[in-house]
Amino acid sequence: MCLAAGVVVKAATPGGICEIDTCADVPPPNPDVMCCVPKPISGELECEDLTADACSAAGGVSQGIGICAPDTCGPPPGPDIQCCEVHSNAIECRDRTESECAINNGINVGAGPCTPTACDGL
Repeated sequence: MCLAAGVVVKAATPGGICEIDTCADVPPPNPDVMCCVPKPISGELECEDLTADACSAAGGVSQGIGICAPDTCGPPPGPDIQCCEVHSNAIECRDRTESECAINNGINVGAGPCTPTACDGL
């Protein structure tokens, strides 16, 4: 038997011999789960590597043991747009996704990063 941290992870080859690569396809133990947690502003799901308890405490949904990938919680958010929002009684441009802009009651004035004149005329 091949052991990892004192736990049997895979039977040895016939004859009871552990070869150098007998356990090569067994991933190392990882206590973390891929946890889909809602972002505070947009509510979009973002994957974080957390323990199962921490995932529950954060209001997340576990996707099982593993390491987060960009699409673990769904497709990545769309590209940033120029979003004109009211802040301190002035209209300011903020780089947001379309859904973040809508949640903040902003006005989508086009794709790409904000420019100094993006909100002129609003």
